[in-house]
Amino acid sequence: KELYNIELWGIMIKEECPPTNEEALEWLLITNIPILNVNEAIEKMNFEGITAILSVSPYYNRPTQAGIIQHFEKIADKCPVPIILYNVPVRTGSNMKSSTTITLSQHPNIVAIKEASSDLIQTMEIIKDAHKDFVVLAGDDLMALPMIALGAKGVISVIANAFPVEYGKCI
Repeated sequence: KELYNIELWGIMIKEECPPTNEEALEWLLITNIPILNVNEAIEKMNFEGITAILSVSPYYNRPTQAGIIQHFEKIADKCPVPIILYNVPVRTGSNMKSSTTITLSQHPNIVAIKEASSDLIQTMEIIKDAHKDFVVLAGDDLMALPMIALGAKGVISVIANAFPVEYGKCI
């Protein structure tokens, strides 16, 4: 499956949730990959039915930006499905700089980022300079609307799991 119909990700709601007819929303299955032993996880994982992998920036050892690039390139080279980067500095202890994301956006198997840095300047730089097919998604519910106003294509939301219709109307 191609992963380019990004407007349908996350909480983008047409009429009802979940959809009741074929013309409504196509659901994508996105899973996480364990970060501590990426090679083993990729080798053992059953990718049947998986649309993409959401992979968080390395945590605990706080790698350099070059180390972050190496980490994600290693995953993208081995993984049979597209990769969505996940930048969440408040959880990982380090921020993936816009230049790092822009570099990674050139990899053919890295298709998007869930950007949760809450840094709108960083978001604008990524939207402006990343590969033309690379998709920026908000990763923080409070920042979704401002990020979409800047050119992000949607949100991978937490609150929409509990209140999908209500949050969808906000977006």
